[in-house]
Amino acid sequence: MGPRRGLRGGGHLRGALTRSRSAFYAPLLVACAVLIACGGGRSEQRDAATSDGATTAEVIAPQAASGATPAVPPNDAAGGTTPGRNVDSLVAAIQSCPRDGRWHPCSIERRLQMAGLRPVRSDTLTPIPSLSGEQMAWQVGRQSLRAHLFRSAREADEAFATLDSATAAPTGDLTTFWPDRPTLLRSANGVFLYLGGSDRQVIRVSDAIMAGPPQKEQ
Repeated sequence: MGPRRGLRGGGHLRGALTRSRSAFYAPLLVACAVLIACGGGRSEQRDAATSDGATTAEVIAPQAASGATPAVPPNDAAGGTTPGRNVDSLVAAIQSCPRDGRWHPCSIERRLQMAGLRPVRSDTLTPIPSLSGEQMAWQVGRQSLRAHLFRSAREADEAFATLDSATAAPTGDLTTFWPDRPTLLRSANGVFLYLGGSDRQVIRVSDAIMAGPPQKEQ
């Protein structure tokens, strides 16, 4: 009876060991399967990367072989023109404007631009009453600039003498009122009226105009 119990006990032990080995190796087998699967995935990724690299090289190689230079867009990323082109455009405009010691619409605009202002031509602004000559006006930010251009500085002097410098209206005229503070300017063949603006803005415009028009080249 004793041995038989021993044999039965040994069978139970062998069964327990078998089950223990199975429980021990099962996770290892699963881990190996995962590693094999991952290795295959990385291999496929490497193959795909190699394929993509070959495709990219095939696209770039002809360009390098031909020596072609990639085209540079004329405008920057923000959609504006490059600073060099702005300067070239301004220089070309200045050179095309007459340089005869008299004011012209183009020279007035260029002078204001060079002073850092942005004049916009306007055909709706009221001219200075009683003045003749060539009349024009610009919006300069929220302010405005009017100009009356004459054939000579003498004619401009005569026209300027008829105005009250405080009201920018003909002397004795009590009916003309400007919506903003008027500043009268007389330069070369032009009489100018700047309306509104702070003291600093008035000085900027005054300096730009009183510097005089482009002179004849010697």
